[in-house]
Amino acid sequence: MSQRVTDFVVKYYPFAIRSEQQTGIPAVFTLAQAALETGWGSKAIGNNLFGITANRLWTGPKVLVDTFEFHDTPDVQYPEISSIEKLPNGKYKYIVKRYFREYADVSECFNDHYKVLLQDRYKEAFKYTDDPKRFATEIARGGYATGLNYASTLHQIIDMVQRVVDTLGQSQPAVSTGAMAVVKSRALNLRQAGSNEATLMIRDGLQRGAKLVVLGQAGAWLKVRTEETAWCATRFLSIADRGGENWATVTASLLNYRHAPEGIKIGAFSRGESYPVAGTQGDWTKIYLIGWVHGDFVEYANA
Repeated sequence: MSQRVTDFVVKYYPFAIRSEQQTGIPAVFTLAQAALETGWGSKAIGNNLFGITANRLWTGPKVLVDTFEFHDTPDVQYPEISSIEKLPNGKYKYIVKRYFREYADVSECFNDHYKVLLQDRYKEAFKYTDDPKRFATEIARGGYATGLNYASTLHQIIDMVQRVVDTLGQSQPAVSTGAMAVVKSRALNLRQAGSNEATLMIRDGLQRGAKLVVLGQAGAWLKVRTEETAWCATRFLSIADRGGENWATVTASLLNYRHAPEGIKIGAFSRGESYPVAGTQGDWTKIYLIGWVHGDFVEYANA
């Protein structure tokens, strides 16, 4: 990976992670979009990392910039148009000048980026905050940019960003088995393995302040067991022994888990998911939640 790519990720990763923690927008998507819109930071005019345009409703600072756009018709209006060329695929390429927003600093730009993505045309994307590439696809479908192959280009850059993030994560200090970690993000996903591509076990299953026991580490990822436990109806579980510890495998297509027997529902498991058993009470089984979380979203109480 080039030094330019690494430097870009290192510089803006803290802003992207903060945005992910506050909004759910995947950090690697945010970085990939910023990289695409600015050529890895080489064209970030006025701290505008996301190519956010300034329409007639924008009352803040703005700057007139040379750019190109693609449209289906030759009659789209811009402040200044240098040329319009019809392409073999039927699209029209515009060379234009148009206004873009200016920001006092990068933090202000990241905050505004979220506000832009809150528009109704992007709401489908927020169903896929656990999948950066699908999130990017839905943002592209919402019409974020006119560029050709915008989604597929973002997918390629997401892979580049993820490789840098994973590589940098390998150098983080080792976390001792048995250490206590506390969730510091608004909500945290649990996955079956230490990767953003791994199957999502529970979306937003751990809330800020939840305590975790570290069972293992793989680079930037931690294998954890939560101190919190949940109750499930025993009849929907298959119990097996794994090295002296009982594990329950879900046999129902969807199984609710609760704070206590007959208590409030707090989530659901899918068929085939397995968890260690913490105890039983009548027709109910108490289980530990166990899975992988990204180390950036926890802080350590006694590591």
